[in-house]
Amino acid sequence: MRRTQLDKVLKILITETPAPVTKEGQFWFATPVNYTVDWKRVETLKKMRHQEQQRMTEYLHTQKCLMAFLARELDDPQPSPCGRCASCLEKPLIPPTFSEKRAIEAEQFFKQHNMQIIEPRKQWPTIEGLGDWKGKNIAPTLRAEQGRVLCMWGDAGWGKWVRRGKQQEGHFDEHLVTAAAELIQQEWHPTPRWVTCVPSYNHPSLIPDFTQELAKALKLPFVPIIRKIRPTLPQKEMQNSYQQAHNLVNAFTVEPCMQEPVLLVDDMVDSRWTLTIIAALLREAGSGPVFPFALAMTSPHFS
Repeated sequence: MRRTQLDKVLKILITETPAPVTKEGQFWFATPVNYTVDWKRVETLKKMRHQEQQRMTEYLHTQKCLMAFLARELDDPQPSPCGRCASCLEKPLIPPTFSEKRAIEAEQFFKQHNMQIIEPRKQWPTIEGLGDWKGKNIAPTLRAEQGRVLCMWGDAGWGKWVRRGKQQEGHFDEHLVTAAAELIQQEWHPTPRWVTCVPSYNHPSLIPDFTQELAKALKLPFVPIIRKIRPTLPQKEMQNSYQQAHNLVNAFTVEPCMQEPVLLVDDMVDSRWTLTIIAALLREAGSGPVFPFALAMTSPHFS
């Protein structure tokens, strides 16, 4: 379970009387209360939510005054037409059609304004397999630099190009190479002297092929020195940060490498643990500062 989901559960439990949990400062504690789920109440709440959802659907399709509809939902005894909504005016408030030129302009806007920042992780989790790293702060000499992401997965700009390349075509379009190079050179300005990438079991050529073309565009050498030595589950399938980190323990090895700053490329970033672990391995292998770059971020908030 993700931490955000767990927090929601705890916040609901603490409202029970008597409450099975209590909170002191930042910490949650169990109480002696023998809690049992009130399934009758659960079903009542589910029924209410389904009814609310049905009313939302009716609101979307009603031909009557939208403001009066909302007023009735809020128990206004005398709702009256507003005279200003699309239903009252009997015409759309915003033109439902648009030119191809306007669509292209909108797409270009999303492509240029959806860059995301990858903040480096600063502490190792308390999981087995990390050796001396376990539970400690990540030393500055092993920590990744601040990175960048080109887009959100599936968004209206580059996101749909990334999704199509990964799920349908099996390769990333040259336009993504150009967009990535422009972001790196014109907006980000890192200082790598060589480029490498995160390998994949399921798509062995997808990321290396893209990275090789990106390295050419940046006029830097591509050196594929990272090896994946065991298969792992997709990070997006892991439910929390602990599982995401544990999923990657002893999954990669790195050969001795150039003692220069490096651009580390991946197609997706979710938990940041892949980039964090590989950055540390690169630094241990002798590289300079590691600048992570990914084509797409798969979740709106890094965990």
